Amino acid sequence: MLSDPVIESLIEDYRNRAQRGQEKYGTTLARTDLTFWDWLQHLKEELMDGSAYATRIQQEQLREHHQTEKLIADLRLA
Repeated sequence: MLSDPVIESLIEDYRNRAQRGQEKYGTTLARTDLTFWDWLQHLKEELMDGSAYATRIQQEQLREHHQTEKLIADLRLA
């Protein structure tokens, strides 16, 4: 069996997230009280959060990139 440190880290992240979720909600993903549509709504909300996080990161990186470009341009003019 090959050991991949990235996959091992991801597995540990899943275990930690599952533990936190069980502590917070008192159940696991094996719960049976949600319908197909409930699960689909949860998925939709998580994906919306993910796209919001990605947009935030993009905006920050663009700001930093533009600041760096301006600094370089200013240094060239000096």
